[in-house]
Parts: sequence; C-alpha cells; structure tokens
Amino acid sequence: MSATGHVFVLREATDPARAPLVLLHGSDGTERDLLPLAERVAPGAPQLGVRGTVAMAGGYGFFRRCPDRTIEGADLAERIPVLAQFVRETCGHRWPGRRPLVLGYSNGAIMGAALLMADPRCWPERSCCARSGRL
Repeated sequence: MSATGHVFVLREATDPARAPLVLLHGSDGTERDLLPLAERVAPGAPQLGVRGTVAMAGGYGFFRRCPDRTIEGADLAERIPVLAQFVRETCGHRWPGRRPLVLGYSNGAIMGAALLMADPRCWPERSCCARSGRL
C-alpha cells in the first residue's frame, strides 16, 4: 500500500520501448482487473494497476456515486489530486522521464479522464481509453 492509501500491482516491462500503462478498473473492481487487457493492448508495456479507495459491494471504485448512480462531484474532485500524486510519484520513481498512458474502464475511465483534465502536461496526448458497459 502506498502513502496515499492506494493498493497497487506493478508489472515491469518486457519491452522497454513501451510507455507505462496506468490501469484504472471499473466499479466493484480491483487493481488486477485490467492486467489481461493491458497485455493485449500494449504487449510488454510496464503496468501499474491501481485499486480504487472507495469500498463497494463487490470490490472498489475511484469515487463515490449517489443512490441514483450519478457521480458525487465533490468526492471526485477531492480524490483527483490524491490519485494524481500517487501516479506521478510511482511512475516517476519506477519509470523516470516517461509519461504514462491511462487505460480505464467505467468508474476508472471517468477517473482517468478527470486526471487528464486536471493536469494534461503529465500525460501524452490521447492517453485515456474510456469504456463503459461490458469489456
């Protein structure tokens, strides 16, 4: 677990030319959910799978939702800088000088897009893969 409270899994690169992937799972997920997809999308890329810090019925998420499933905007806004700091520090330490790509699904795709908008200089262009529904 990190100082910011994030549980994560790291996979080192087998292809050092690849950009690191930051993997943000969907609602009720874990840090390991997108590892197989990441290997299909960018074989050999280094991977940082991050677990959301919000406990849900069947796993975790990156932010809270209202009972009608809308996003709790204030909660999301509070969590963005914490996750951004974790990603910057972890990727900067493990893969210095390399800007990571974000691969997110559902809840994680929303958080990924929010991270990109919060500080676009930290990410390469077009680094968020947003997807909702079934993989």
